[in-house]
Amino acid sequence: MEHRHILTHPRGGKGPESSRSSPVAADAGTTPIRSCMCGMMTLMGTVDPYVTVTEPTFVARFLLDLGADTEESVANVDAFVDLPDGSSWALTIFTVDEVRRLLEKWKKTGEAANASYFWAVDQLIVPEPGVSAMTTAIRELVRSGEIESVGVRCENPD
Repeated sequence: MEHRHILTHPRGGKGPESSRSSPVAADAGTTPIRSCMCGMMTLMGTVDPYVTVTEPTFVARFLLDLGADTEESVANVDAFVDLPDGSSWALTIFTVDEVRRLLEKWKKTGEAANASYFWAVDQLIVPEPGVSAMTTAIRELVRSGEIESVGVRCENPD
């Protein structure tokens, strides 16, 4: 079965390919903070930092660092998944190689007890980098209902 989706690019273009993506999850052992608006950011005078993937069963917004990775190479990113029932879920997505890179870095810096552990509340680890691979994982989490176990539910600010 072929899945079609639309990527909305930070610079306004649409299409199946793009050149923007980013790592935003904690790189130095810090934990991203989830506000009550869960990813709804007011960015005065800046470009929208999201790459949005729209599919029939969900909309995924990948939070970008516009100066870093591409959609094909992103290995560490926060994502927000909106479902048709109105619920929204936050995920921090890493690749296996990114987890390895962070642990190696932390072993040198002494963070996380000299890299003796790795964790994130809402972590999802995927085998390959890129928005496409991450979307594949999200699609399965939504299909199976596991999005409710893996993600952190975002509260409606209303």
